[in-house]
Amino acid sequence: MRNSVRMFASTAGLVGALALAGCGGSDEPAVGTPPAAPTAAQAGGGPVAAEPVDTCALFTPADAATVLGKQGLQPTSRKAEGSLLGGCNYTSADGTGADITARPAKEWDATKKAYNGTPVSGVGKEAVWADKVGLLVLPEGKPYFLHVLVIAKVAPLSLDKDGSITAGKIAAGR
Repeated sequence: MRNSVRMFASTAGLVGALALAGCGGSDEPAVGTPPAAPTAAQAGGGPVAAEPVDTCALFTPADAATVLGKQGLQPTSRKAEGSLLGGCNYTSADGTGADITARPAKEWDATKKAYNGTPVSGVGKEAVWADKVGLLVLPEGKPYFLHVLVIAKVAPLSLDKDGSITAGKIAAGR
């Protein structure tokens, strides 16, 4: 189980970090390929770019059980650093799970443009799905946006669009 947890955390962290923190990319980046939009951390260093966000409060163990269909999953949180305002992931024994990170709202337009995702209605103020990145959600009235991944399969990596949208609705609604 420990190896599965590490694999998911590494996979989700790599996909999330590279997906939202890169420096250059094409119109259709591969999973884990950095986007064109630089982050605050790249532009100016390591201080937190905005107020940290407790993403584990936005998506609880009960929410993870509902979305993933697996009971007893405990969150692993990531503290704010640079433009990462916080992160939370839930990992099952088989390595599947959910990962939610928050970034400053001022990065929304550039990130959304970099991934050219398909609009998703009914999630936050605005949301887009990109097959190789997951769900990006701009919650109503919040100073951050969320990157939501529900990983259905680790190898090869397979994102669960419906699960990601459900998780995005939950987190954006809090």
